[in-house]
Amino acid sequence: MKNRFLFLFKLYEEEKKVRLAASNIDSIEKELQLKSEEIDDVITYLKRKRLAVIDSKKNVKITPKGYSEIETAFKNPDEKTDHFLAANSIEINDLLTTIHENDNSKPRSPVSAYSTQYMELDKILQAIRKVESKFNLQPDLHAELICEIKTIECQLESPKPKKVILTISLKNIGSILEKQDSVVLPKYIQKRIVELLTYGL
Repeated sequence: MKNRFLFLFKLYEEEKKVRLAASNIDSIEKELQLKSEEIDDVITYLKRKRLAVIDSKKNVKITPKGYSEIETAFKNPDEKTDHFLAANSIEINDLLTTIHENDNSKPRSPVSAYSTQYMELDKILQAIRKVESKFNLQPDLHAELICEIKTIECQLESPKPKKVILTISLKNIGSILEKQDSVVLPKYIQKRIVELLTYGL
């Protein structure tokens, strides 16, 4: 299920960038670092459920049904869809990070023309990055923190950041950091996190 979602999400991203665009199966296989048998299983399922269409030249494109499935998954990240588990339960932050880290053809350009809230969110992440090594966190919590930061960074690089994902990750970051010493983490950072969550991104 995780591979299906990852593959379909990639098609979804391409469709948003270039309407009616098709992607080559081999290039996606390489980009997402999936094995041939994994790709075969994914393609078989997506074709059978009419979530994607493939031509004789191994070009694949998301269908309106597939597009709707991805949109539904993001709008309701705690609920499963007809074809996937709940987005939160399949570690959507890892999926997004994988997609953007493997897409080396595009320059990384964090937050350029977004709202002031997004600009401030980017500054908050930069501030946290500078001191995260000094946090008094258990290894698993520290790893979770880094994953959530990467999730937000990836969203801020997207032409259309998804507020639901930003909100979930920022809330998790706030929870992880709420007990940190103000000597390490300036109080204003935690305060701004709370304010962004309260008034919305």
